[in-house]
Amino acid sequence: MGTLRKARRAAVGMALASLITTPVVLGAGMGSAAAVDGDVYSHYTAMGGGGSTATAYVNWSSSTKVVWQDIYVNDTCPGDGHVAILKFQVRYEGDSGWTTVGTRRDEGTCESAPYTESSASWSSSRRINDATVVACVESVGCAAAGSDYRDNPYW
Repeated sequence: MGTLRKARRAAVGMALASLITTPVVLGAGMGSAAAVDGDVYSHYTAMGGGGSTATAYVNWSSSTKVVWQDIYVNDTCPGDGHVAILKFQVRYEGDSGWTTVGTRRDEGTCESAPYTESSASWSSSRRINDATVVACVESVGCAAAGSDYRDNPYW
């Protein structure tokens, strides 16, 4: 992951996480679909504190394959004792809702290093319209899907 991208994610995550005290979707209104590869961001804050931040870079390979790169999920402080989860989600052609096609977990505490992974992909026999990530806190809740996503340019 590039140094600039790491710094931007860290700065945005810290600034936004410090402003939230109730469950909200960060990026609602900020995010918009773009028919190009690019970053997606999601944050969820649980009642009483703690939360999860999830980011990735969406890279489209075809109308039926998406690759998420520079995957990042972090348990945010104050610690709530729950695991932070990143959900990979896609919206298929003809569907109005989002489908979870994979997950990653930050099993550490809010003080530990985040979970990172270089890439994960999803292929389907169906055309994929959009892709995103969604931040969740296990047994607590998730940010709303689709506030920040990338359209598939292969049409």
